[in-house]
Amino acid sequence: MKLRITPTIANEYDSRAVFGGEDGWPLVPDGHGTFDLARATIEAILADAEFNGDPKCVDEMPLPIGNAYRALAKQARKVLAAGDQPARA
Repeated sequence: MKLRITPTIANEYDSRAVFGGEDGWPLVPDGHGTFDLARATIEAILADAEFNGDPKCVDEMPLPIGNAYRALAKQARKVLAAGDQPARA
């Protein structure tokens, strides 16, 4: 399943030291771009993006970063839903 990581999100992951394959976080390649990721990794990204994109959960999140997390969550939901669809003949 392919998921696009924007420069804003890549910078967030780097500064938060998440998705590096340590401390229970799945591994996401460094930097930004479109990556082929396992379903479980996309599900973890979705959970993180939903939390960080929710203004009730994260105080004082700058609007552009919150928007980037919300866009990532939307994209992850779409990718996961498409993966649940049967292949077309």
